[in-house]
Amino acid sequence: MFYSGFSFEGTITHIFQEGIVGVLSDSYNVGILIFLVILGTMVCLMNKAGGSTAFGEWASSHIKSRVGAQLATIVLGVLIFIDDYFNCLTVGSVMRPVTDAQNVSRAKLAYLIDATAAPVCIIAPISSWAAAVTGFVEGEDGFSIFIRAIPYNFYAVLTIVMMIAMVVMRVEYGPMKVHEDNAKKGDIYTTPDRPYANAEEETVDNGKGK
Repeated sequence: MFYSGFSFEGTITHIFQEGIVGVLSDSYNVGILIFLVILGTMVCLMNKAGGSTAFGEWASSHIKSRVGAQLATIVLGVLIFIDDYFNCLTVGSVMRPVTDAQNVSRAKLAYLIDATAAPVCIIAPISSWAAAVTGFVEGEDGFSIFIRAIPYNFYAVLTIVMMIAMVVMRVEYGPMKVHEDNAKKGDIYTTPDRPYANAEEETVDNGKGK
């Protein structure tokens, strides 16, 4: 509106002609769009194939400790590096039964998922983040710049290192320590009086044993 002098017609013209049309007329931007569509297709295929679910079933039968459940969550989060949103949705649904069985708090599970979503995707050469970031570079090879910048992405690297160190060394502090101490006593939710939405449905006993 400011750019077009508060003219509604000028605003619409600017959005379509110089915005949407201008972006889609650039072959490089179209290539990025196609790449993201392909990534989305791959994500759907991975989900339908059941690979992540199979990992969760394997983890449920082999993991017998709190540290093991947390490390398995990290491993799955690292393996699903294509997209951070898909990472959060998949790792959360797959690993929740595993971490619940080992009395890992939902707060800790949420932290592990978040710390292996964007930090991993933003340093993975083949990801939606890589496509988006390289698209902002003009006049040079954006992908090569992205690769060279990986060692300097201190947020992502330090987040991953800190997360693994906390799990292996069993270090908790602040509010997370409260959540984890409660989880060891059987309270895996945020508070006993305010569990997440579907908690009651999951904890209802079925008399038929199914």
